[in-house]
Amino acid sequence: MKVELHGVTKRFGGQTVLNRITSTIEFPHTLALIGPSGGGKSTFLRLLAGLIAPDAGTITIDGEPIPGESPALRRYRARIGIVFQAFNLFPHLSALDNIRLALTEVHGLSPSMATTRAMDALARFQLADHAHKRPATLSGGQRQRVAIARAIAIQPKFLLFDEPTSSLDPEMTAEVLELLATLRSENRTMILVTHEMGFARHTADLVAFISGGSIEEVDAPERIFGEAKNPTVRNFLARVLRY
Repeated sequence: MKVELHGVTKRFGGQTVLNRITSTIEFPHTLALIGPSGGGKSTFLRLLAGLIAPDAGTITIDGEPIPGESPALRRYRARIGIVFQAFNLFPHLSALDNIRLALTEVHGLSPSMATTRAMDALARFQLADHAHKRPATLSGGQRQRVAIARAIAIQPKFLLFDEPTSSLDPEMTAEVLELLATLRSENRTMILVTHEMGFARHTADLVAFISGGSIEEVDAPERIFGEAKNPTVRNFLARVLRY
């Protein structure tokens, strides 16, 4: 996958979150975005998802610009599986209906086809017995697995994860990271924002460090974690890996 950014800037009110980023990031399967909180990682991910638009600059993915207007933008978003840290499941719908909704309303599948595909996704993630439960009755790990099943069920071109383990306890974090590692072993294309440095180090093909609204360094995990060139990157990793 090849992501090209040319002068990308994003502001919220008077705050510049991403500042004139120009970079080409190419990787075979998995890109991990790391860096301090508030550095712009989640904003960058939302730009890639087409959920927000840059105030300046352009982004292309595999040579195709991210559309700026509907209906092309809707078609672009429909090809991406997105998983957020807060699950973003509809609380009034069952696990099955959370998955089935996008398949019928966005992708135009018949109810029977949507049900079959949704149940296949739930079964794959050991959730078939929970298909008719609402999110409030599921554990945090189960809710995140439902969210991942929903993202996979649409058969996306690529997957985006925004700190998918940040609201989970250690046991559930390990459960979700194991699932992500399985997806990586299937050569699925993924971009994830993560604070799990061990996972980024051992699973990603490429790591991008984002801080202060800029991409400070992009390199293979062994070089980022072993011999980062940028002092900001080295100092950050020295702090977070100290204990």
